Amino acid sequence: MRSRSRSRSRYRRHRDRRTRSRSGARSRRRHRDRSRESSYKRRRELSRSRNRSTKRAASCSSSDSSLSDGKISKYVREEKKSRRNELLMASQLKLTGTVPTVEMPAGLRNNSLDLTTNLQQVDSSNLMKATLFPLDESVIEKRAQQLLQARLADVDAEVASRLAAAKSDLEAQIRARISMELQEEISACQRREASFFSLELMTGICYANETRTIAKRMCIAESKQRCEELERQLQAKLQELEESKRKLDEERLLMLETKRMLETERQELKKEKDKIVREEQTIILGKGGSRPKLKFSLSKTK
Repeated sequence: MRSRSRSRSRYRRHRDRRTRSRSGARSRRRHRDRSRESSYKRRRELSRSRNRSTKRAASCSSSDSSLSDGKISKYVREEKKSRRNELLMASQLKLTGTVPTVEMPAGLRNNSLDLTTNLQQVDSSNLMKATLFPLDESVIEKRAQQLLQARLADVDAEVASRLAAAKSDLEAQIRARISMELQEEISACQRREASFFSLELMTGICYANETRTIAKRMCIAESKQRCEELERQLQAKLQELEESKRKLDEERLLMLETKRMLETERQELKKEKDKIVREEQTIILGKGGSRPKLKFSLSKTK
């Protein structure tokens, strides 16, 4: 009996210890969820998720509105670009009616495009657009001046570059040829001196000196003749360069003459336009007896 009571008491103590430990863990978990820090974290997570959802909805709505605004701005830019292209084509068409053709040399024709050829490459659709959207005369005049100035600047730059390149090439060729000829003359003189040295050994010092002087004179005469020939060739090349420069100057004068003709034609067209406008104004205002005057009276007619 005693041993049985002891075992029972031991079992009770062990059971009480287990229940106490389990109830303590359960209470700790319960109070952990109810603590201030955990409630603050939970509220913060809820607010963050709510803010994310609101931001996502706002971004979706703003992206839709910005997309529509972007489309509108794109359409506006395309419209402005088309309008600008139409104005440019109209100015080019206005100029193509009065620009005459100018003959250019083959070298300049390969490196720079002709003004009239560039202005005449316009299709019928651009012509229709130019007639629908007329340009101001000041814009046309400004565009014509810019094109002519650019063309003259290109011609001057091409002439200067061609002359400089030809001059530098000619100088380099002549210097290389002169240096080559001098080297050949020096080597020939050395060979002659070597050949005459053997002769000097055989015939004596005096005769060798005389032959050496004769050989030197011959070398000097030959080199002088070659130098004169090279100088003649250089003069011929320089004359060719001067001739090409003169031709380019004549072409530039021809272009200036065409510019003057264009200016006179533009002035005549302007005068004709002003005359037509004045005639229309006189017809509208009834000056000069072109149409009967309008009479008004306040009296009652019977």
